Amino acid sequence: MTVYGIPTFIEKSPGEGETYSFDFTNRLDGSSVSSATVTEMVTSDLTLGTPSITSPLVSVRISSGLVDNDYVISCQATLADGDTPEIYLTVRVRQS
Repeated sequence: MTVYGIPTFIEKSPGEGETYSFDFTNRLDGSSVSSATVTEMVTSDLTLGTPSITSPLVSVRISSGLVDNDYVISCQATLADGDTPEIYLTVRVRQS
């Protein structure tokens, strides 16, 4: 699933794991993604894999989480020109 550069959300079950891609296309302005950090903003209940970069996409596997909790994921890219745009994703964990 690709998450574009706007605030958005996904819904998953606690046992589900999937790779999500944050798309920085509209934030590059001729530059490219050289590194990225993906973090869960409040707790550590989600499991986040190591980000991989294929500019303009930053991909990360997201799994785990507690039922009926919402989590905010931040993906901050460092661009070749030094800019550091951020994209946020809300992960809603629900029992299916």
